[in-house]
Amino acid sequence: MLPKIADFGLSRCFDEKQSRAFTTNIAGTMGYLPPEFDSGTITYRFDLYSLGVIIMEILTRKRGYKAVEDILESWSIRLEQSQKDIQLKQIRVCAEIGIECMEFNPLKRPVTQHIIARLPETKDGPIEPAGTCSAGRWST
Repeated sequence: MLPKIADFGLSRCFDEKQSRAFTTNIAGTMGYLPPEFDSGTITYRFDLYSLGVIIMEILTRKRGYKAVEDILESWSIRLEQSQKDIQLKQIRVCAEIGIECMEFNPLKRPVTQHIIARLPETKDGPIEPAGTCSAGRWST
């Protein structure tokens, strides 16, 4: 079974070979559910929306959408000058990923591979892969 971040209870709707499920019951936490939740069709794009909400909450310490520039200004005040440019770049990348994940149109949300490909931008030095992903399975 693949983990689902939108609401861990929703992951029970899937077996290993499913990529979507249909439900007539609303399940999940309001605020983390994407705009299309009332259609009854659950896809992996649900999880991407929820991931975006979580990223933005971590960055802003609040619920609700903020513009990237507002987030950078808020963090700029808190950061030490010596690492400020590097840290602001990392925060910008995270905010951009969060906003992309919260795209209203589910078809315009990034795929997981795009998010993973952007993660090295959040590091200060070179990144060594901790493992590989093949056929939806992670191995170290």
